[in-house]
Amino acid sequence: MRVLLDNCVDIRFREHIRGHDVVHTLDMGWGALSNGVLLAAAENAAFEVFVTVDKNLRHQQNFAKRTIRLVVLNPRMVTLEYLAPLAPSLQSVLDRGEFSDAILVLDS
Repeated sequence: MRVLLDNCVDIRFREHIRGHDVVHTLDMGWGALSNGVLLAAAENAAFEVFVTVDKNLRHQQNFAKRTIRLVVLNPRMVTLEYLAPLAPSLQSVLDRGEFSDAILVLDS
């Protein structure tokens, strides 16, 4: 799957996901884009999944009308130390390639 990591996700988190095209917003030059514009750009660039730690994004955007799927990582803190344990759950979701809903929350 083609996966985009949000600005708020440590760029090193991508090293914990294997077998998928994982790109950070900074790699795309999209660090300054607002959420709606960023999601539209991601869809236009054929990203299938957007990964964030922004718990409010799912309430601010209508993902039912989007082609990209949202995964919200919900660690105790947003450092790599706390994000890394969520990688196996994300890896499993990406490997299956199936999302029952447009939004998935992965808790630590």
